[in-house]
Amino acid sequence: MRFRFIRDHQRQHRVSAMCRVLQVSRSGFYDWRERGCSRRAQANVELLTHIERIHTASRENYGAFKTWRALRAEGYFCGRHRVARVRRAHGIEAKRMRRFRATYAVRQVEVPPAPNLLERNFIAQSPNAVWVGDATFIPTQEGWLILAVLVQ
Repeated sequence: MRFRFIRDHQRQHRVSAMCRVLQVSRSGFYDWRERGCSRRAQANVELLTHIERIHTASRENYGAFKTWRALRAEGYFCGRHRVARVRRAHGIEAKRMRRFRATYAVRQVEVPPAPNLLERNFIAQSPNAVWVGDATFIPTQEGWLILAVLVQ
């Protein structure tokens, strides 16, 4: 974290001054800069390709646990929390299907529906005399959206 800060700000400040303030060695910074990815990071990149392939093959339905089981079935052994962490870091999420529940049926018993004044006669005698509206609920990942339409 400190070395990354030094790398990001080395155009504004001297490397030696930032190393002294952050209490790290200058040689350690230059060694970190030339060093490649760790073995763990390289293994995570390989794991990510397997996870993405399984995610696509399952039509984006598998979560971390089922992905982990599929990896084990293919002979790629790793921890399920690691699979969950790699998925989360790269934004891989399963499609969530909500169970359909009719919520209107309960409310209609308590409150009677509005009377049908038009009786399917949609021809208005003058402007602004007949208004028609409807509302629907749309499920999203952040919650329910309500779409309301009003036609005059």
